[in-house]
Amino acid sequence: MSFEDLTFEELEENESLCQLLEDKISGMSNYFRSILGVEVPNEKMGIEKYSCRVELSFSTEKNYIYRNFEAKYLDDLLFAISCFNADIEGIADGEDDYDCIYLIKWANGEAQAITFEYSKTEEGKTALKFADESNEDVFIMCSDDAVQVMMDICQNKNITPLN
Repeated sequence: MSFEDLTFEELEENESLCQLLEDKISGMSNYFRSILGVEVPNEKMGIEKYSCRVELSFSTEKNYIYRNFEAKYLDDLLFAISCFNADIEGIADGEDDYDCIYLIKWANGEAQAITFEYSKTEEGKTALKFADESNEDVFIMCSDDAVQVMMDICQNKNITPLN
């Protein structure tokens, strides 16, 4: 399906839904500088997931970092964003706050999953810092969505099983 097959009203409705989601997300954290590339599922447009890219700033300097959020369901997307916010605010206090992970998609087609807990270690901080400096895509996802992405990556690679 191409965009030419959509009516103006369908495009306008999709844009309106994306704007509503963008408005909702922008109010979820004081660190979110801007919300980019918001998408909502749309069968006619071939979009299967909710997603967005968030520009974050932890200071008044222009040292922005970017985080991507992606989920099959809207509740999972909003949950991942709230978990991430609780983590950066330092107020994550329960197991539920850690049902999300960082997923780094490296340019070579590989991926690395890092739990929020592991992101507090030197190795985790180094991996995230390197990903930011290399402009790699860093996603924050609910664990279930991340497992599916990792499985898809493994299926696309020629993996040799161990004996």
